[in-house]
Order: sequence, then structure tokens, then C-alpha cells
Amino acid sequence: MSTIVAAAALPALRSLGGRATAKELADTLAQRRAHVERALRFLHANGYVEPDGTHYRLTEKATEALAANDAKIAVAAGEEPGE
Repeated sequence: MSTIVAAAALPALRSLGGRATAKELADTLAQRRAHVERALRFLHANGYVEPDGTHYRLTEKATEALAANDAKIAVAAGEEPGE
């Protein structure tokens, strides 16, 4: 379950303005807070989020990964990236 939560956490964090608490992410993802906290630890260990007080924020690495993913989706849909 935590792998799925980790995959969903980055876009959810972006939708929350790039910064959120574990509770806010858990509410947004409709997941147990313990799963979200485990996913955030994994994402932090891999450089995708950084703790910021009681919040977590996206790193540049995460922002780049999300942009690359958006571009792949656009190409698959027959659009130009960035449209």
C-alpha cells in the first residue's frame, strides 16, 4: 500500500501548493496517516521531499520528475508537451 501512496503523494503535494503536512496529504489521498508518513519517509530518503517544520515540501528533483511525467502523458495523448 505504501508504494501506491508514495506514487500518489507527489502529485497530491503539488496540488496542495507544494507544501503540506502528513495529515493534509492523508486527507487528500483518503489514506491512513501512518501509510502517508511511511511514504513521506521513503520520498525523503530518495530526495523527492524535504521536511519543513511540521510540513513536507517538494524538492527540485520532485518538481522535475513531475514535469517529465506530465510531458510523457502529453506525448502519449498526442499533444505537444507544455500545452
